Amino acid sequence: GDEVGTYFKPRRFEPAWWAWNAHIQTLASYFISTKAHARERRVRLNTPDGDFIDVDVVDGTTRRDTAVLVCHGLESSAAGSLPRRLAAKFNRSGWTVYSINLRGCSGVVNKHLRALHLGFTDDLRLLVEYAKRNGAKRIYIAGYSLGGNITLKLLGELQEKAIELGVHGGVAFSVPFGAYESAHKLQNSSSSWIYMNAFLLALKKKVAFVYSKLTPQFKEKGLNLLTLLTATSIIEFDEQYTCKLFNFDGAKDYYTKADSKPYLSKVKVPVLVINARDDPVVEERTLPTPKDLGDAPVLLHYTDTGGHCGFVDARLGSSYIIHEACRFIARIDSLADEVESSSTIPSAVVASKSPDHTTADEIESSLTVPSAVVASKGPDPRSE
Repeated sequence: GDEVGTYFKPRRFEPAWWAWNAHIQTLASYFISTKAHARERRVRLNTPDGDFIDVDVVDGTTRRDTAVLVCHGLESSAAGSLPRRLAAKFNRSGWTVYSINLRGCSGVVNKHLRALHLGFTDDLRLLVEYAKRNGAKRIYIAGYSLGGNITLKLLGELQEKAIELGVHGGVAFSVPFGAYESAHKLQNSSSSWIYMNAFLLALKKKVAFVYSKLTPQFKEKGLNLLTLLTATSIIEFDEQYTCKLFNFDGAKDYYTKADSKPYLSKVKVPVLVINARDDPVVEERTLPTPKDLGDAPVLLHYTDTGGHCGFVDARLGSSYIIHEACRFIARIDSLADEVESSSTIPSAVVASKSPDHTTADEIESSLTVPSAVVASKGPDPRSE
């Protein structure tokens, strides 16, 4: 809560001079060349509903019992640029990284049509349980865009159970809060239609491929391929596909129930949320405020610029969000080390705002660690 001392403070984002607007920021991050690990191995987890998910794993070096789970965005995968750069950054800290391929995103057609959606948390929870069974004593989750929403919603659903499962914290960025309003922004904004069309084209391409493999299931669910291929908006596509597969009563019902914002006040582990106010995909007026958090250990940090998953920083020469995600998790993990070494075992390890650092490795060692390290909501998220 707010009364806890300051242990983490996000650095100020300074956009690269040439990435001067949201669209350049959004697109530029995908073209930055950064050394990234390819997966060391892939594991397949069977799901309770008779399907599977594929997970790309990079084993840890010095901290193999600490795991970071990476959850990607819509129509991406663990092989995407941002997940691979996140995995490389986390692995350089010695941690084991599990990058989930949400259903339908691993390059292999799943057994059933019932795939991912904005609020579908079952598979991420399955991965948390798998990581714990495989020796992870501390688990952190990092998600962006759709994966960020799934991350926050899962942590809110788990509440205290997250701690029992070994989850110590999470990071989410470019989260599509207010999905219904954001979907309308994509549909109606002259500056955002290019993103909607890109998402829609990818969805149509995938659904056509899946149809060729699972035609009987399409007919069983009453899905019409022509209707899906001629959809002119994300809302229309979700009405005809996602809502029918998951029995939502229309797109508004789906977006409302899938939104992570109502779950924020239920989160019990420290979380850093970073969004840009100029995000062309997310409606700014739907961003959470401190009132949405209650006493939850969630730090909201909003920047004026950054686009959607862009955040190309002038000082770093790369992604601000990757840097801050690693720095935040490193801070919590460092505090957890100090708490354990003091032989004081808290019921929850929670972070608050910490002093600024130049790199993720520059962790302060001179702080007095409380018996329980708790995260505060930090300063007013609407002023950077």
